[in-house]
Amino acid sequence: MKLALLHPSLTNKRGAENLMMWLSGGLAARGHEVTLFTEAIARELWPEYSPETFEVHLLPRSGLRRLLKSKRVAVFQQVWRLSKLLEPFDIIVPSVPPSHLWVTQAKKMNPRINGHVFWYFEGPLRRFYWKVTERHLLDHQKHCINPNYNLHLSRDIEYHVMRDQKRKREREYSWDREAAGRIDRIIAYSRFSAESFEQVFSTPVSVCYPGIPCGQGNHNDSRQPGEYVLAVAPLWAKKNVYNIIEALAILSARSSQSAIKLKIVGKGPCLSDLKALAETRKLAPRIEFIEYLSDEELTEAYRKARMTVYVPIDEPFGLIAVESMNQRVPPIVSNHGGLAEIVTHGETGLLVNPFDPAEVARAIELLWNEEDKNLQMGLAGKQRVERLFTLDRCLDRFEDLIATETRKG
Repeated sequence: MKLALLHPSLTNKRGAENLMMWLSGGLAARGHEVTLFTEAIARELWPEYSPETFEVHLLPRSGLRRLLKSKRVAVFQQVWRLSKLLEPFDIIVPSVPPSHLWVTQAKKMNPRINGHVFWYFEGPLRRFYWKVTERHLLDHQKHCINPNYNLHLSRDIEYHVMRDQKRKREREYSWDREAAGRIDRIIAYSRFSAESFEQVFSTPVSVCYPGIPCGQGNHNDSRQPGEYVLAVAPLWAKKNVYNIIEALAILSARSSQSAIKLKIVGKGPCLSDLKALAETRKLAPRIEFIEYLSDEELTEAYRKARMTVYVPIDEPFGLIAVESMNQRVPPIVSNHGGLAEIVTHGETGLLVNPFDPAEVARAIELLWNEEDKNLQMGLAGKQRVERLFTLDRCLDRFEDLIATETRKG
C-alpha cells in the first residue's frame, strides 16, 4: 500500500514530530511504500532512520511567501504542488495543521486524487476552539477557591480572550471547518481529544493511542527508587510546571521532606518566571533547570529519577508519562485529559488534581517515602506500556483503522 504522510516541519524533536517519524519508519518496516512530505527536516534528530528507510519529499517555501507574509499564499503554494504529487497514493495522512488544509484543498483541486484521507492529530486547533479544548481550565476558573495559585493559567485564558477579540480569523476558520468535512476519518490520540473533535465537528472520530519504539525500556529487575523528582515538559503556562514548584515548596516546609530535589527538563517562554518562582520560594538550590538533553541523556535522567511529575491542563495524550513508565519509573499525572487514559491510578502511577499543589505534594511524598509501592507501580507501568503503548501496538491499531475504513469504500 502506498502511504503519504504530511507534517509541516520536522526541525524540532517534540511529541508530534517524533510520532510522525516513528509512524513513517514503522509503516515502512511493515512493507508499506511510505513518502513523508514536509517543508523542512533536520535528519540528524532521528539518526535511526536513514534516507533508505522511507522517502522524504521536501516542499520548499517560496520567496514570494516570505515577501508577502500571507498565510493564504503559504497554504495554496503547497496545495498546488500536492495536487500533482498525491495522485498515486492509496492513503494520505496529514497531521499538524496546516497539512490537513494542504491535503483537502489539493483533493478539491484535482479530482484524480482518490486516496483515503486520515487526519491523525491531537485535537481541534486551540486558537479556534479553545473553549472546547480547554474545558477543564475554564471550569476551574469558574469555581476557583484558592486565589494564591494558578495565576499563570488565568493569564493563559486572558491571552485567548484578547486574541479572540483581535483576530480576523474568518477565512482560516472556514478553511478549517471545510477541511474537516472533506476528511474520510479523523483519528485522535485519545478518547479525550476524540470528544473534543466530535464536539467541534459533529462527526464520529476514531482513537489510535500513540506508542514509543520498543527496546528503549528499563528491563533491570533490580531497579531502586532514584535520587530526585523529574519534570519533563515544554515550559509553557498550560504545562503547569509552576504547580510542581509550589508542591515542592509545600513539602519543603516539612523537615522530613526538605531534602527532595527536582530536575526540570525543558525550555520555553515561562523559563524566567519559573526560575523567579524557585527563588521566591527559596528552592533555587534544590531545583535544577536543564534546557536540553539528548535522547540518551533523557533516558538516563528517567532511570535515575524516583518519580516523574507531569501535570499539564487538558493534555490530549502525554508521551512523557509513557516514557517514564517504560523506564519503570512511576508518574504523577493530571487526573483528566489523555493522561488519565494512560495511567491507572494507584497501580501504574498516581492521578492528581493539577490545579491543587497540595494534592501534587501528597502524591510526591507518597512515592518518595513508600519504596515498595514505588517499585510495584514502576513494574506495573512497564507492563502496561508493553501491552498498550509500544510503537508496534500503535501500528497495529493504525493499520486496523485503515483497513476498516477502506473496506467501507
